[in-house]
Parts: sequence; structure tokens; C-alpha cells
Amino acid sequence: MVNEDGLQTPGLFEGDIVNFTISNQIEIRKWPNGVIPYEISGDFSEKDVEVIMQAFQVINDKTCVRFKQCKGDKNHVYINKGDGCLSDIGMLKGTQGISLCNKCLYVGGVLHELMHTIGFLHEQSRLDRDDYVNVNLDNVDNINKDNFQKYYPAYIESEYDLCSIMHFGPNVFAKKDGAPTIDVKRKDILSSLGCELGQRETLSDLDIRKINTMYKCRGYPMIHKNSEKSK
Repeated sequence: MVNEDGLQTPGLFEGDIVNFTISNQIEIRKWPNGVIPYEISGDFSEKDVEVIMQAFQVINDKTCVRFKQCKGDKNHVYINKGDGCLSDIGMLKGTQGISLCNKCLYVGGVLHELMHTIGFLHEQSRLDRDDYVNVNLDNVDNINKDNFQKYYPAYIESEYDLCSIMHFGPNVFAKKDGAPTIDVKRKDILSSLGCELGQRETLSDLDIRKINTMYKCRGYPMIHKNSEKSK
């Protein structure tokens, strides 16, 4: 099985999500006041920690969400160097983890997991995804087909974001090379946006606006309710 995105691990929910199940109503708990206390394991090298801090800084610069060093906070994130790349969705109670193995220890990989921790699911899980992409389940092993379900709640109304750092790439969970699992319906739109599907470089403009909208960040760019959807 081919997986061009190191963040996705077979056997985990959508490859990198833990402690999450699909229900009729998905409720995601936000972090109070947008503050996320964190603790970093001592297993990381100095260079690894620098990468994590750079990812924090991207979010700090673009949104009102703040990662702060844990000082006895009951609810906090413990960032460890595990065997995979995974995170919880939103805030749980007590200590919750973010696992960062070498495959995701770059700024974009860390940002993807931090977006989960902030409270976001994968973009292609949205109920309207079929208007923008084709999911080729024939190219996916049976054990991984559940990773392409649609369930994303419309708790933030926005246009579909082909450039999102939270979107699967075109060959995630493919049975073999050259067998795309996701095709973009309008490649001209993707080209005009200047990004690649499944990019893991940095937050897209809509990623930033979604965070700010979720956490009601005054003075930061947000989603406008009357924003026109992409055609």
C-alpha cells in the first residue's frame, strides 16, 4: 500500500486521529480563551524543538490562539516523539497527546497535527466534498476505505479549501503507485490557486480564517458569512 503523506498511518482513524468516533452530532470542545498549554517531551532534539516552536509561531502570528508552556494546567497537551503522527480533536479533559515521529517533524507536518488539536478535522471529510473532488475507493484497500467517510459538521460555514493543510493528498492510502485515491474535479481551479492538493507547507488563507472564526478572534481575518463559494 502506498502512502505519500507520512502523517497518515494505517489503522488509525483517518491515519492520524485518536480518541474520536463518528456520531450523528459531532461536538468539538474548544480551548478556553484560545490558550493551549503544552509540555514537550525531553526525547526531542534541539532541532526538533525548534521546528515545533516555529509551528507555534505561525499560529501565534496569524491567529489569536496561543500555545503556552504548561505550568500546572490540568488540561494540557503533551507533545511526545512517538512511532507515528497523531493527535486528538479539540480539547479533552486532563493530559492529551500529540505524537510527532520523524516523518512529521517539519513545520507543515506539525501544523497539521496542531490544527487537529485546535479542533479541526480533515477537509475532504466535508459533506460537500463530492462537488470538488472524486474519491476513488476502488484504489483503496478495504481496511482503509473508512478513512474516506463524509461527516464533517458545518460548524464553520466556508468554501471548500483545496489548499488546506488539512486535505488528504491525491495518493493517500492508495493500493499501488499511480492509483490516485483523490482526483480534483476542476484542475484549472487548483492551478489558479497556486497550491498542490495535500500541501504540507503552511496554513492556507482559509485555514487561518477558520481558526479565527472558531475562536472569535477579533482583529484577525475571519470567515465572512456571505462569502461566495468557489464554482
